[in-house]
Amino acid sequence: MPFLSVSQKKIDKSKDLLLFIDGTVEGTDVSLLDENYFHDHTYYGNGCENEWGTGGSGGSTKACSTNKVISFDNEEQRIGVYYDYQAVTSGTGAAITAGNTNSPDTFCPLGWQLPYSGTGGDYYDKSRSWEYLFELYHYENNNTGQQHARSYPLSYSYSGFYRYDMGKLYNLSSNGFYWSSTISVTSGSSYALGMFADTLSAARSNSKLGGFNLRCFYFLASFIDGTVEGTPADLTVYIDTDPSHDHTYFGRGCPGGDGSITPCIDSAAGGRYVATVDGETQKNGTYYHIQAATVGTGAAMKTDNANAPDTFCPLGWQMPYSGKGGDYYDKSKSNDYLFTTYNIDFDPGSTAGAIKLASYPFSYVYSGNYYWGTGRLYRQSNVGYYWSPTVVNSTSAYALTTWSSFIRPADTANKVGGYAIRCV
Repeated sequence: MPFLSVSQKKIDKSKDLLLFIDGTVEGTDVSLLDENYFHDHTYYGNGCENEWGTGGSGGSTKACSTNKVISFDNEEQRIGVYYDYQAVTSGTGAAITAGNTNSPDTFCPLGWQLPYSGTGGDYYDKSRSWEYLFELYHYENNNTGQQHARSYPLSYSYSGFYRYDMGKLYNLSSNGFYWSSTISVTSGSSYALGMFADTLSAARSNSKLGGFNLRCFYFLASFIDGTVEGTPADLTVYIDTDPSHDHTYFGRGCPGGDGSITPCIDSAAGGRYVATVDGETQKNGTYYHIQAATVGTGAAMKTDNANAPDTFCPLGWQMPYSGKGGDYYDKSKSNDYLFTTYNIDFDPGSTAGAIKLASYPFSYVYSGNYYWGTGRLYRQSNVGYYWSPTVVNSTSAYALTTWSSFIRPADTANKVGGYAIRCV
């Protein structure tokens, strides 16, 4: 059973996405040329360090030896998937030809989008554009600017790219390209972020046949970033007990049981980093109010064991069902079904079951929680809370709770709780 965290998105929204090349298999030949912009293509596999060479004839037709790269501040990332423009815009991008217009659909989960780009248009300087973002963080088009963009919190990497019209992989570790949703003024092209050693271009015109990475943006009116030291100094200023409000908290968790009003520091004792039982380090990531986790629909649900119609997950994925009844309780995407399939003890569970849950392929971690009702961070490193889309009533919803010796997949939680999510 596959699992999805927000930082590991891979979805297929197009029924016509037939050509998916997996270069992780040793010796895979990737030289599948195609010059039709209307075809959907993705390539998942190993990047390549080759340079262009004379006349643009460099590159490799074989998957190279690695699919891992290191960000500028020494964070290891997987390159992931290279998308042509038709795939990254869910099949709509090829038909759009007017410069500085944006594709209406993107490959991102609901609530997220590809960043805007271009050199004009209504969205160029808006809050979801690279132009706006780079001005906000004071990133310039130079060596220093690209170093900043390759560092936290953006953490763009030199991922290289795949050209579908040439059937070759290029330039891992020396450049990075990331698609926007915006069409270029040049025929057959769209805008992308381009990064080289001395360049950071937020509006680089590239052929739609380029196989580039993507990075989705998500903004909420009440999005608290606790990763900046001392920001905010007192989290209790964000107290809000209204379940119909959207809130997310991205930042450092806290190991304390009674709660902290300030983000904890990154250290072996706490912070963003927690370890699974089998030694995999994860970041806590984001804590979601149930309204945010269900894309604005959860607060309106008031019937016990009913499920919110929308979730924060990409199309084809969902938060696992929970509760103690209803149509979905024992179905294949419920916590109950998953734990039974993997022979994991629950309600109340056991230490052996909790160890399984914190190991691969589940890899749930003790992420703690941020609670908007009190404005405090709680219990990172000794308890894990994970939302389901299933509600109890107007004020409560079901969530998975796991401690070191028990698992409860249908715990009742207040909708203003800030919990992690996991898609299945």
